[in-house]
Amino acid sequence: MSKSSGHKHQTIRQGNELWFIFMCLGTIFLIPPFITIFNSSLLLGGFPLIFIYLFTFWVLLVLSLYLYAASSSKSD
Repeated sequence: MSKSSGHKHQTIRQGNELWFIFMCLGTIFLIPPFITIFNSSLLLGGFPLIFIYLFTFWVLLVLSLYLYAASSSKSD
């Protein structure tokens, strides 16, 4: 195996591990036991805290996956 193909295999493995981490975090932060932490009557800017949490987490998850996909397509 050449040195460059070994590096490519290592990069693919790291990418798969990062993808797995994104999926696990997305699952953990969106399951009901974790969401109930933010389920309160507190309003921020007139919006319930749980809506702000869900929307913010969703935006951050989509943005991080977009940046991951963009960086992995540049390395190919």
